[in-house]
Amino acid sequence: MAESHLLNTATGALALVGDSSENFDPGTAGFTTLSLGAARGHHRQLHGHDHPRERHVSGRRRRWHAAPVQYQCPHRGQHRRRGQRRRGHRDPRAEQRPERDDHHCRGDAAGGGNGSTTGSLDSTSDIVANGTLAFNRSDTVTFSLPVSGTGGITQAGTGILILNGGSNTYATTAINRGTLRLGANNTLPTTGALTIGTSGAAGTAGTFDMSTFSQTVGSLSFRTTISAVTNTITIGTGQTLTVNGAFNVGVAGQSGITTKAIISGAGTLNVNNTATNFEAGIQNADQNTTQNVASLDMSGLANFSANVNEFRVGYGSQIGTTLKLASTSNTITANVVQISNTINNNAQACFVTFGNGTNVIATDTMNIAVSKGVATMNFASQAAGSPGTLVIGGKSGTKTNFIIANSAASSTGATPTATLDFRGHNTTITAGSGDPEHAQ
Repeated sequence: MAESHLLNTATGALALVGDSSENFDPGTAGFTTLSLGAARGHHRQLHGHDHPRERHVSGRRRRWHAAPVQYQCPHRGQHRRRGQRRRGHRDPRAEQRPERDDHHCRGDAAGGGNGSTTGSLDSTSDIVANGTLAFNRSDTVTFSLPVSGTGGITQAGTGILILNGGSNTYATTAINRGTLRLGANNTLPTTGALTIGTSGAAGTAGTFDMSTFSQTVGSLSFRTTISAVTNTITIGTGQTLTVNGAFNVGVAGQSGITTKAIISGAGTLNVNNTATNFEAGIQNADQNTTQNVASLDMSGLANFSANVNEFRVGYGSQIGTTLKLASTSNTITANVVQISNTINNNAQACFVTFGNGTNVIATDTMNIAVSKGVATMNFASQAAGSPGTLVIGGKSGTKTNFIIANSAASSTGATPTATLDFRGHNTTITAGSGDPEHAQ
């Protein structure tokens, strides 16, 4: 195989490297079986680029690119070699004499297809993905091979992708649409980034199904930007999604976007990294343009905990956020809790609804409706004896310093508004002195 970005590593792994086109001969010694597209007339993608030159070999048409590569399904009875078409028979010379620029692949999804129910990636060795290994199937498909590399896996189809492989060490997992379901504990890389949904006017939402298994990831980001779609995560009984890094609902550098997510199930979401922030809602690009909107609904989730640097709900310019906390137990530990702190920018209203179980916030500083902010914090019901308790106190000590409805940080006219409605619930707040001149 001459100068290829499809490499056979020392361990027998198929390595997909780089963003330029290259040659790949399926008959090269040392490669295991590569079967992409068992059905005629469909496309399969592996990893690729965009310079199509084609060659028909042994009844199968193959074209390769580099990021992401795609595969064109077989066409029976036709072979082309050096510009000649032959029908109804095999040309052994075509199999034995690879030509320059042959086997460039083009299509939709590695091991997946163009939204159909056919296509596969068969191998007995590992896969090294330094680009995108994408699955675009409309049915349910199971993938069990270990994957490593600097790239990642993308669920791009409307169907269900079940990942069973262990020892995955690739960089990113993207659930662009459809469902990605865990087939075992920690089948995704435990230090890798997880993104759900795609941005743009035609953006799509994704579903992460953890009904029967747990997962740890390095970060989590919901990235849809239109109100018509909602991302979902289901965490089953006894299962835990642990995020050891940043947690974001929204896309930076945008204006006029809406990002929605629902996390539900009888399990637990744990966000744990004291050097990063929990961001429910990302500020817009310019305070004088259309506001951003974010919604994170965890009211159908049993348990939620966060131990982070800052816990932010609607932090910054023109971001209106609604956060509904988990139903049974919520524990938030942070140096600072920010609820609608616009940091001297124009504001949109933000809402935090506590769960019907225990709610504990341990923080040294709590900023509520600061600068031009508008914030409401309450329970779903204010009726006497309603379920749900709230305890707020210090992180490093016993007291929390509150700055509420304060415009000291705003250089222009502002009317910050804060509503804290805890009627009907047992609430314990241990407050220190607030310093509005130094709101963070």
